[in-house]
Amino acid sequence: MRLLGTVILSGIFCLSSSQVARSAEIKIVDNNVFVETDAYQVQFMDGVITHLSNKLTEETYTLPLGVGGVTGFRGRSGLLRRNIGSIWTDQATRTEARKIAPLKAEIVFHQEQNTFRLLIGVDARSGDLLIEQEGTSDTAGVYGIQWGCGNLNIRNLDLILPAVGGQIINAASPVTSRSFNYPGSWEVQLAILQGNQGGFSVRGADETFQFKVLHYEKDIDSFALGFETQNQAPFDTLTSAQSITWRLNTYTGDWRVPARQYRDWMERTFKPWRLDEMPAWVQDIGFVLTCDLDTEVLNQLAEEIDPTKTLLYVVGWRRDGYDRNYPDYTAKPAFGNFVEVAHQYGFRVMPHVNLVGVSTYHPSYAEFQKYQYRSAWTGNLDGWEWEKIGSPTRFAYINLASSSFRKFFVQRLKAVWEAYKVDAFHLDISHAAPNDANGWIEGLNFAQGNARIHTELAESLPGVVFSGEHLHEVTFFRESFAQRWELPPEITPHPISSFLFFLYTLPYGYLGLGNPDL
Repeated sequence: MRLLGTVILSGIFCLSSSQVARSAEIKIVDNNVFVETDAYQVQFMDGVITHLSNKLTEETYTLPLGVGGVTGFRGRSGLLRRNIGSIWTDQATRTEARKIAPLKAEIVFHQEQNTFRLLIGVDARSGDLLIEQEGTSDTAGVYGIQWGCGNLNIRNLDLILPAVGGQIINAASPVTSRSFNYPGSWEVQLAILQGNQGGFSVRGADETFQFKVLHYEKDIDSFALGFETQNQAPFDTLTSAQSITWRLNTYTGDWRVPARQYRDWMERTFKPWRLDEMPAWVQDIGFVLTCDLDTEVLNQLAEEIDPTKTLLYVVGWRRDGYDRNYPDYTAKPAFGNFVEVAHQYGFRVMPHVNLVGVSTYHPSYAEFQKYQYRSAWTGNLDGWEWEKIGSPTRFAYINLASSSFRKFFVQRLKAVWEAYKVDAFHLDISHAAPNDANGWIEGLNFAQGNARIHTELAESLPGVVFSGEHLHEVTFFRESFAQRWELPPEITPHPISSFLFFLYTLPYGYLGLGNPDL
């Protein structure tokens, strides 16, 4: 029956590539581009989407020109430069638009010696609207490139984002402007705009974890989005930028339609472990308990809860204490006995480690300092409590693109596992994947190194599972558990992130959350 259902749905909703090609049309009028398929009508004016309608539901998601209009940078298209000002398409001194293929057009914007090229096409197979950009500047300092979608009607559209655990932004939201970094607060390359009968989505299909930013800004009547592709830092000598390929399409139904499409792509691309492919005990866990090394408590716990469904998260197991002397993972003398007793009851045990931390007073800091993360914007070194010179809990963030650091870290966790046969490790700050001013390290960026160490840990510690802090596209594929942060009061939660990740990762509360019963 499930197979039959799939066949029927495919027959209803899927057009062949030849059908899409016949129904799609791209026109150019006065250097503006108009795109129409069986699913949507889109207009680009000055390089920005100013009209968007869903032909499947007969809904229009933009306001008429002259009504509303966000004036900030977030809904504009342009080449992004530091210090001297960006090059915006609506300030071009000369514009040239032409069709370069039946289903592809380009608009070239000139401003003195600066050039911005916007490519607009239709994928003949999927019907997706394809948006790409490239630009060159006569002055260095180019940090990225973006395209805008403006004039969106705030009264009939909700922005649904897999960001900081999942959220919805609409007319009632107190947020007036915000930027979401990928990979980070913006967990996957997807934005969903939900209307009454359907909506549209914008997604990236980048497999390399290139840095991106989603910008949001609203006024009383409308809102705008900007989709930025960011260069690898440092930016000071860069004079050009090129975007990923962004895909836009409309849908009928609710937000699950584009979310499911993206989740399917994510699974095909990153090949994550599914929960049902992990050790059987993982799916049984219904309770994660933070505890110390007191074995007497275990007997009391076993009388109140089912040990086989409980994961003991042991934070203070190391000799040096919490957040001190990383990456020394020498255990306290009592840890071995604690693990043994816990296993006798049927509990699973997960010690706390830090994925990127190296204390400045640890001997290994001298070796790895050259890989310490530097801010993309200032070039300054960074770490936890980095401004607190002399603090015992001050440590550096090491870029995981370094193969020597990854090997060093994996060896230490492997030694702990071989000695104590723990069931899992919690990887604190596992979400770290920033744009690092150190640039490429051994051909990798920070995010790619993060994905690689997750793979290396899994290969070196067979049967062990991992928990992480926060969750996003770089980390989900090898994390069985993930700590979720408490949302700020101005954020309205939405289950989009849970929908995307629930097949692969079980969420639980962040270590810093208080007891909900108190």
